[in-house]
Amino acid sequence: MKLNKYLLLGLLICLPVNAFHEGKLSCLYSRWCRNNVELIKNINHVEEQFPNNNYDNIANEFNNLINNLKRFRVKVFLADKKYFSKKTIGIYNIKNNNIYLNKKYMHDELQLIRTLRHEAWHVAQDCKTGIRSGGLGMILNQKYISEVVDYERGAIIASRKKGMAEAALESCYTNDDKYIQDFLSF
Repeated sequence: MKLNKYLLLGLLICLPVNAFHEGKLSCLYSRWCRNNVELIKNINHVEEQFPNNNYDNIANEFNNLINNLKRFRVKVFLADKKYFSKKTIGIYNIKNNNIYLNKKYMHDELQLIRTLRHEAWHVAQDCKTGIRSGGLGMILNQKYISEVVDYERGAIIASRKKGMAEAALESCYTNDDKYIQDFLSF
């Protein structure tokens, strides 16, 4: 019995600092967590959650992104803040190909559209390696820019440029870079 206690204590000491955070996310990833996790089919579903907010400025782009993501069988969910670490606003899971948006931050239309653009960019990166492959490919590369841009940097750039994530998805879906080329000349 004492040996079991020491083994358990040893495991607890060796767990990574973010294990609690990973536990929260694994709940979403496995779809065990269904309480306050809503499937978003269009901007109307977001407006229902925040009836006092106006999303007219982003409605068309938001709905276009959602429709593009559907072509890859990627679902977008609005989830309660309890499933995220304090600073996580959204996440794309490459294992189940779902996007989860932290409801705490989605009342702001700019935050909502930037987060969806960012996560949609990760879907396009995933598409580059073969969707459902479990990996991310580079979209921004030496052919278009002189410095190396990592996975997150590309997503950050796409989050700030209207149409960039949508163009990346279209390029990947059609296997033709003509849709994204205009965005890649910095």
